[in-house]
Amino acid sequence: YRQEKLSEEMAMKTAEETEKLQAKQESMQQAATLLKYFRYEDRRFTDRLKARKQLKDRGKEEPRVKSCVEARRDPSRLLQPTLGWLYHTRKCEDPDSPTISAPQLHIQHLRKLGKPAWRKGLTS
Repeated sequence: YRQEKLSEEMAMKTAEETEKLQAKQESMQQAATLLKYFRYEDRRFTDRLKARKQLKDRGKEEPRVKSCVEARRDPSRLLQPTLGWLYHTRKCEDPDSPTISAPQLHIQHLRKLGKPAWRKGLTS
C-alpha cells in the first residue's frame, strides 16, 4: 500500500511540475511576442519622430546663406572711421541749420549736474 501511495504522489508531483513548466513556457512565449510587438511599435514611433525632426531641419537649413558671405579684407581701412561715425561726428558748417547737431561726447566728458543752491551749505 505504501509503495502505491508513494508512486501516486510521485506521479502527481511530476504532473504538477510538467504543468508548471508548460504554463511557464507559455507565459514566456507570450511575453516574447509582446516584447517584439512593443519594440516594433517603439521603433515606428521613433522613426516618425526622426522624420518630423528631419522635416523641421530641412526648413532651417535654407536661410543660412548669410553666414557663407565672404567679404574682401583691406588692411588699409582698418584704422579709418566708418561712414556712420563720420556722419555722427561731422561739424556743423551753418550755425542756423537745426538739422545737424553738435558731435556727441563720451559719457565721461559730459557736464555733471552741480549741487543745488539750497544744499550747498549743508554737510552730511
